[in-house]
Amino acid sequence: MMKPFSRVLALVAAGVLTALAGCGETGSNPVLYPEVQIQIGADQGGTAQFVVDTLVGGGVLYTSLSDETFTALGGTVNFFLEGAAPPYSIQVRQVGDATVRVHLLITGSTDLVRTTSGADTTVTVQTASTTPLPSPVPPTVEVRADVCAPSTGFGSCSPSGSDPGVFGRPFTGTFGDPFTTHLLSANTPAVYFLSGARDNVSGVFQSTQKLDLFAQLFTNGALKDSQAGTGNVVVRADL
Repeated sequence: MMKPFSRVLALVAAGVLTALAGCGETGSNPVLYPEVQIQIGADQGGTAQFVVDTLVGGGVLYTSLSDETFTALGGTVNFFLEGAAPPYSIQVRQVGDATVRVHLLITGSTDLVRTTSGADTTVTVQTASTTPLPSPVPPTVEVRADVCAPSTGFGSCSPSGSDPGVFGRPFTGTFGDPFTTHLLSANTPAVYFLSGARDNVSGVFQSTQKLDLFAQLFTNGALKDSQAGTGNVVVRADL
């Protein structure tokens, strides 16, 4: 979502964006869609594992998550759609015995919560009342950024890997292409999808606690760039 941002952070982001040819200012007349956030974790706290079978926004099916198992360790794994048109839908499958809680949130308009009911069961959360939704299609180019906080003594992590890193570390940043920039504020670990990206993409992420972050940028499921650091963590790729 194109969010209001504090003056201080806006100045920081503007300085970074000026230095990056791959990330532009907000377009003069962009079509603005809400930021969609989906928080997934154990229903009763603790640890839960799950697979995202489908994630859809505006009739576009994001496919790179379908073979990945996520582990929520005492917190939630946070998924975001940036610039995606409605309706929105996600299907999550429980792995193991811990019940999985799926919370789809669009600030000011939507707040939906569903839970799984046992190992290998699925739950679908969607914003449209029509069932089933029309068959979605893959994006022309799927752009995804993963952001996590490495555990002490480690230089990397992955939201869907064996070490998802530290949960609940706050960060801010920007994610966009030369036409539209989305301003971000979230907690680790997080997975972002950028809808309708063109030409090139850039992500800039900063820990609000000045601690390590690790970011990876994927296009069509292939890793294109990664970086770790305590300052501005920057990833970018041509499309």
